[in-house]
Amino acid sequence: MAFVEIGCLDNHGIFRALLDSMARPGTVRMLPGARLGQGASTTIHQLMQSILDPEVSLSVAGDDLEGVEAELRWLIGSPGAETDTADFLLVPSGDSQGQVRQLKRGQLDFPDDGATVVYGVERLAENGDEAAMPMTGPGIRSVVRPRLQGLGDQELKHLKEINSEFPLGVDAIFADDDGRILCIPRSTRL
Repeated sequence: MAFVEIGCLDNHGIFRALLDSMARPGTVRMLPGARLGQGASTTIHQLMQSILDPEVSLSVAGDDLEGVEAELRWLIGSPGAETDTADFLLVPSGDSQGQVRQLKRGQLDFPDDGATVVYGVERLAENGDEAAMPMTGPGIRSVVRPRLQGLGDQELKHLKEINSEFPLGVDAIFADDDGRILCIPRSTRL
C-alpha cells in the first residue's frame, strides 16, 4: 500500500463526506477526488490522512500490517498501539479475524473514548438483498440493508456484539475500491 499526500482542501472535503456518512448510516458516499477503480487501499489512504493525527493511536490487522502501520506513522505521525488501546484499527483486507472484538469501547462517563475501525472492502452498495443484515437507529428512516462485498463473514456479528451496550461501542467505516465510504456508528442497531 503506497501512500501519497493529499492537499488540505481535499482533507476537508473527505472529512465532510465522512461526517455526512456517519450522520446517515448505511448511506454510500463518494469521496471528493476519488476515481472508480482506484482500489480500497487508495480510499483508505485518503480517509486516514483526514482523520489521523499525532494525537491518536493506530493498530493494523491483516497482511503486511507492520509495513502499513509504519508508513502511516511516517506520513501522519500517529503512534502505533496494541489493538486493545488503539484509537483506530485499520483492517485493509476486510477481515480482522476477531481482532475487532478487542477494541476499547469507552466508559459510561466517556463513551466517545470507544475506538473506530476502518475496513477496506471490494464494493459498497446501499441496497443489499433480503439476506443482508438489517440496520436501524438514528439517521436511518426505517431499515437499511447495505451490501458490503469483501467484508469478512463474522465482522458484522462482531460489531453487533460490541455495540450491544450503547452508548458504549465502536464506530465502523467501510471504504471500497471505487472511492466510496459507508459508516455504521455505534448507535446503529444491527
